[in-house]
Amino acid sequence: MDALARAPASERAAIFEETAARRNVTGPIIEKDFWVCWTLRRLFALQDPTVGFIFKGGTSLSKAYGLIGRFSEDVDLSLDRHDLGFCEGRDPAAKDISGKHRKALLKELEEATAAYVGEPLLDRLRGAFAGGLGSDAFGLDVDDRDPQTLLFRFPAGLATASYGGGYLGPSVKLEFGSRSDHLPAEDRVIVPYAAETFPEVVANAQTTVRVLAAERTFWEKATILHQLAHRPPEKALSDRTSRHYADLVALARSDLRARALARPDLLAAVAEHKSRLFRDPKARYEEARHGTLVLTPPAPLRRLLASDYRAMREMFFEEPITFETIMNELVDLEAEINAPQVR
Repeated sequence: MDALARAPASERAAIFEETAARRNVTGPIIEKDFWVCWTLRRLFALQDPTVGFIFKGGTSLSKAYGLIGRFSEDVDLSLDRHDLGFCEGRDPAAKDISGKHRKALLKELEEATAAYVGEPLLDRLRGAFAGGLGSDAFGLDVDDRDPQTLLFRFPAGLATASYGGGYLGPSVKLEFGSRSDHLPAEDRVIVPYAAETFPEVVANAQTTVRVLAAERTFWEKATILHQLAHRPPEKALSDRTSRHYADLVALARSDLRARALARPDLLAAVAEHKSRLFRDPKARYEEARHGTLVLTPPAPLRRLLASDYRAMREMFFEEPITFETIMNELVDLEAEINAPQVR
C-alpha cells in the first residue's frame, strides 16, 4: 500500500479513476477511501501506544463490516480514558458521584484528550506519516474547530476540482474522543477499494484494526434515533443527521439484526452510559429500553430529515433506499424491539 502512496500523482490518479469506473462511483470516493485505510494502518501500527484506542462509527460499519453502503470522510476513534488517568474515583462514568463532580471530570477529560491528541499523538503520527510517504508533502494538524480532531491533508492524485467543493474533500478527519465505552470490541481487517479491484497493483493492503463490535454500534445508532425523537422542535438539525436512520435500517437488513436483538443487555448498557457521559435530560435515555424505545421521528423532524437525506446523495455508493422505505422499516423494527417476547 505504501508503494501506491509514494507513486507519482498521475499513477495514483489512474488507479483511482479506473477503480471508480469499475465500481460506478466517483474518483474522489476511491481516493479518499485509500487514504482512510492508509491512515488507519499508520495509526494502528504505532509502537506501544501509551493510550489505547478503537475504531468506531459509520466508517467502521462500512470498512470493517461491509454493512452500510455509504462513504464517510470521518474516522471516528475513541481513546481509552482509563489510560488518560480517568479511572476508579476519577472515572466520569462512575455510578455513585454527583452530577457536579461528573461535569467537572468530563471537562478535565476533554482537556486531557485535546492535550494528548494535539501534542504526543500528533507528533508521533507526523513521524509515521512522513516515514510511510517518504516525504513531508502532506498536512497533519489540529482542526481549528475542534482540538480533539486532526485533519490529514493527503497528497492528492486527483485534481482538487474533481472533489467539487461538496461533502467530499481531499482530506481525512481523525475525530478522537474519550467518553465512549469500548466493549465489546474485536479485531477486523480493512482493505481499500483500489486494492480489492487491483490486488496485484495495490499489494500488502490488508490492515487489522480494533473495532467497536457492530452489535454495540447497532444500539448506539438506535439510541441516537431515540434521542432525536425527543429533541426540542426548535433545535437546529445538524447536516447529514439522516445518515443515522439510513444506517440503522441497513444494519437491520443484515443478520446483525437478530444478533443485536438477542443482546438487550447491550441496549441497557448503551442507554446507561449515555445517561451519564452524554447527559441530556430531554433525551429520555431512561426510556431507551425494550418496550419504550422510539426510533421513528415526529412529523416536523421527519420533514427536516427528508430534506437532509436528499442532500446526502453523493455519500452513497449505489442508489440509496428511499426515505419513505427507511421510515416504514423503522416502524417495523421499533415494533419488533418493543414486542413483549423480545424483553
